[in-house]
Amino acid sequence: SISIDVNGHLWIGSNSPNGVLQIYDYKKLKSVKVFDFDLWEISSISISDSNSFVSYSKDGEWGIMEFFLIDSIYKYRQILNPSENQLEFIYDIKIINDEIYAGTNIGLFNGNYIDYILNYPNNWISINEFSNQMIRKIINKNDNIYLSSDNEIFMLDKNNVLKSNFFS
Repeated sequence: SISIDVNGHLWIGSNSPNGVLQIYDYKKLKSVKVFDFDLWEISSISISDSNSFVSYSKDGEWGIMEFFLIDSIYKYRQILNPSENQLEFIYDIKIINDEIYAGTNIGLFNGNYIDYILNYPNNWISINEFSNQMIRKIINKNDNIYLSSDNEIFMLDKNNVLKSNFFS
């Protein structure tokens, strides 16, 4: 997985042989920081102006790590858990406004990371229309959220109301 932060640094997440997160300055061609938490894999990275979220697997369990920016340096903060059920995979995560969305093997979850402590699954919302569907990709464009599952592409408005089902 790869993303870019407000400093212009690349965030690179690996999955083989180890899930290592590296922040890389591609202009200076050098590593800025390496986070090695002995992970199995990193599947997605999403970055705002001061927070970064990384979905990962370790010891067969999935979660989301949160990092925060202080004095131009990102630091690890906590692990977030979007579901009370054991997840088999977190495919994609996206920061949209003050919320983080997680596309998983059992549906779509979102939580407000400004107002709530998201390491408690009860502070996340499972969006009912997508229960038990694999949500593989999340895109935010023009106040609409586009989701892809195995067989369909959906569009939600900014209030998480299903506006249309493009393909099935």
